Amino acid sequence: MLTDESLKKYTESEEFKKQVALFTLPEDSNKFINTLAKMVESQKDKVAGVLEGVNMDVELFLVYQSMVDTLNKHDLWKSDTVDQLYSGLVNNFEFSNWTYDKETGEFSKDVTLLEAQDYDNMVSMIPDMSLILYMLFPSDPFYPFLSDDIMAYLQQCETLGITLPDMNVLQQADSKDMMWFYLGQCLQLEDFRHKKGLTKEQMCALFYGYDDSLYHKKEKKEKDESKGDK
Repeated sequence: MLTDESLKKYTESEEFKKQVALFTLPEDSNKFINTLAKMVESQKDKVAGVLEGVNMDVELFLVYQSMVDTLNKHDLWKSDTVDQLYSGLVNNFEFSNWTYDKETGEFSKDVTLLEAQDYDNMVSMIPDMSLILYMLFPSDPFYPFLSDDIMAYLQQCETLGITLPDMNVLQQADSKDMMWFYLGQCLQLEDFRHKKGLTKEQMCALFYGYDDSLYHKKEKKEKDESKGDK
């Protein structure tokens, strides 16, 4: 379990600063997708089940175009609540291929690859969609879920002391329920970060960068050295 002492030491470390930088989006919106792809790439050796693809930039771009199209079509940008926004997106999201017209300089929808409310296939896209939500709505409690390994995610929640979902309910969840599981856990991360006085970027850095066993070893070593000095 994360202690206040461990949290203080980690947030003062160079590793933490590097992680924060990875989860900080650039001011230039044209670099967003490239930055998101780098976020994913940086976690491949540390996070079980992390996204992988031949061209992450292209994959994320197609998800981005499809999500923005849904948000525009259903006027979801003006949603009053996070629940309303997310519900409208999940219930209406269609994933499509997009082609670029050199003459007009615009993208147009080509082939629909995933129809609306196809939750069985949509659930596998949570990592991609979470990254785009993190990018599009920086002031809302959307966090990147870089892994499709639920157990690895829950283990890190337990390590940090973040409230876990009811496991009996989770085990019986269908694909649509899992789409809402994502939002529910985002709200738990948001609550945790407020309690610890962290920014969203710092929360991401803590969640994906903190290694409980590593910091316990450091604390034990420091205590042993302290005893040896006496």
